[in-house]
Amino acid sequence: MQKSNWGIYSLSTLLMAGAMFTSSCKKDDDPASVMVSSAKSDAKELAGATAAEKVSVSANIVVTFSKAINAATASDFTLTPAGGTAAAFTVTSSGTTATIDPTGDLLTGTSYTLAIKNTIKGTDGGAFAAKSITFKTDGLTNVTPPQAANQI
Repeated sequence: MQKSNWGIYSLSTLLMAGAMFTSSCKKDDDPASVMVSSAKSDAKELAGATAAEKVSVSANIVVTFSKAINAATASDFTLTPAGGTAAAFTVTSSGTTATIDPTGDLLTGTSYTLAIKNTIKGTDGGAFAAKSITFKTDGLTNVTPPQAANQI
């Protein structure tokens, strides 16, 4: 008479399923990654699927993260116009938000890139993956008129 191996197979299947379940569970104390929930200037969303246009040249930019960020790392941003040098600004942070306040108006009709660096951390140590957001300010681009020497 042949013995059934059903009991051994059932036990090994249960042990494997239990091992996979416990190894796939995340520890509650692991720091989760930090993500940008939104980036707005006035009420205009900058972090949408397409580049925002007609963004105010004088409004602050408020970046909201998925969780509270470490204030010591909250200033790791750059704001650069296309073909230009980075704009000067100050950053204040509280909880999940960082407010970028340019020291002067941004250039009109100009594309800007807001780079959020990967050195920003959550208060629990969670890491942030770098992100770039591109937008264009309201108004016409400043154009240099032709010089007299170049005119016919």
